[in-house]
Amino acid sequence: MTITELYARFEKAEAAYRAVPDTEGKGKEPWERALDKAVGLADRIVRAPANSVAEILLKRRVAIWDIGEKKYERLEELDRWRPTRLSQGAEYHALATLRDDLSRLQAA
Repeated sequence: MTITELYARFEKAEAAYRAVPDTEGKGKEPWERALDKAVGLADRIVRAPANSVAEILLKRRVAIWDIGEKKYERLEELDRWRPTRLSQGAEYHALATLRDDLSRLQAA
């Protein structure tokens, strides 16, 4: 299965997760099951080989989602993500600049 196909599944799983109210209680809550599904797909995406720059950009988006960024309404908004003062380090800055590098290469 390609990253593009996995990402389509991830989008649905992530939307289902966001639609479930976050309630704590006993047992495995619906939001936990939905989150587990999205996380499982995210893991498959970042481990899968990319076949294009577009798929690498999807991998980057999923990696940022997995960091736990909460300030977005749509997954596409993660493309504008930048590290905060709390998320300092080379790996965060690499994720932030990777999109610009790949977009430039894709346009060439």
